[in-house]
Amino acid sequence: RYVSLFADITHLKESEARLEHLAHFDPLTELPNRLLFNSRLEHALEQARRRGQRVAVLFLDLDRFKTVNDSLGHPAGDELLIAVARRIRGRLREEDTVARLGGDEFVLLISNLSDLHECEQAIARVTSALGHPFHISSHRVSSSASIGITLSPQDNSDPDTLMRHADQAMYAAKHAGRACFNYFEPQMQEKAMLHLRLAADMRSALGHGEFALYFQPIVELNSGHTDKAEALLRWRHPLFGYIAPDKFIPIAESNGFIHELGNWVFDEALKWGERWTRLRGKHFVNSVNLSPVQL
Repeated sequence: RYVSLFADITHLKESEARLEHLAHFDPLTELPNRLLFNSRLEHALEQARRRGQRVAVLFLDLDRFKTVNDSLGHPAGDELLIAVARRIRGRLREEDTVARLGGDEFVLLISNLSDLHECEQAIARVTSALGHPFHISSHRVSSSASIGITLSPQDNSDPDTLMRHADQAMYAAKHAGRACFNYFEPQMQEKAMLHLRLAADMRSALGHGEFALYFQPIVELNSGHTDKAEALLRWRHPLFGYIAPDKFIPIAESNGFIHELGNWVFDEALKWGERWTRLRGKHFVNSVNLSPVQL
């Protein structure tokens, strides 16, 4: 005697396949996500070690993407991201990978490189693809990207470090004026570490009296009188010594500390102006440089 039992598990397998896809692919662009990209990067690095080849990681950030979102709406922004993903994917080789990390950030893996020229050819193809306008929600939208590039093995062979290096190189490209690419350099890592240290030290520095105002006299040439001055902010760091505003003001603007710091500068300039008015018996004016972020 035989007894046979059958169960249709088609729906179960389909559900498993969908979950597997969601775990490894971006739902908007259908590109690999960070998890799958990291897996492919590790595999590419291992292959490159065995074959004596190079691997390039390119961190790509769309320029002024927020403008599209703010002016045309989030659906238009999503439409642009889908179009960008499609164009980039169409310009890469079969063995290369483009992934979306989130927002308007993409990362590219260019593997099996024999020389730097092949990497720059890939960059040229990508920038050329993004150079043509997109038609989004009945609008003609121009887009460009800032690209940071790091290479293995010369920069590093650790996946996390390569991603961090590519990110730092991308920010250097942003600061260079956008719509360009930049290779990672060791001093970028040093600058990033200094940025973190200053951002951490900044808030306690105000309470410890490390910030100080210096006043540049403004002289009226006709009379030779000094009735005005410009307030100049300086930071006397206990480890790095005097730090100029062009080093720490951008950090304060990025982490929100500029409001507290700017208010302190304003109050100090008023106190000194009031004191000099009292001592001189005539009105004294201090001018203060105000961060646009505060406005």
